[in-house]
Amino acid sequence: MATFAHPPVSVTKSPTPSCATDSPYHSIVQGAQGTLMDKVEKDVGHVVNALEAIWNEVGYSGEERRLQMDKLSDELTQTLRAKLAQEVEVRDVFKKDIEAKVAECELLARSIDDDGTGGLPEGLDVSRLRLSHGLMKLEEEQAALEAKTASRRQAFADVWAALSAAAARLGEPLPADCAEVGRVDLTAARL
Repeated sequence: MATFAHPPVSVTKSPTPSCATDSPYHSIVQGAQGTLMDKVEKDVGHVVNALEAIWNEVGYSGEERRLQMDKLSDELTQTLRAKLAQEVEVRDVFKKDIEAKVAECELLARSIDDDGTGGLPEGLDVSRLRLSHGLMKLEEEQAALEAKTASRRQAFADVWAALSAAAARLGEPLPADCAEVGRVDLTAARL
């Protein structure tokens, strides 16, 4: 018979979560757990009684009934583990998305980093936030950084246009590859 006491290693991909009571929704989960346990107990009781009636009619032996109950228990455990694995996967997708957003924000911040600090804007640390809130905050920061880099790219384009016009008046055209500013260095010093 299967037990659910220790989930398989493949299900626990990340460190053990913090204490369950640290969530503002802990009481909701606790209430739902009680309701779920009652419902599962009633549903299992109903199914077991129905199975017993069927097995009586079919004529299963005691050993056959035990094997069927073990199989039912294993199937219930597998369903619970599948649900856990599904939620672990959701969490891990959030973590990967956060890592990607942090990397993108760092790239954008460094590209317009006029003072040479090279990181995310001060005070933006999502490690203490819930994953969904952290991702949302990083998306907001990314949008702000993208607006700043777009403005800076426009400033480069304006300088390029002025230089091109001046070079044309002098009869000395600028190489076309100078127009591409890229994404890495949009600092005021380069401008």
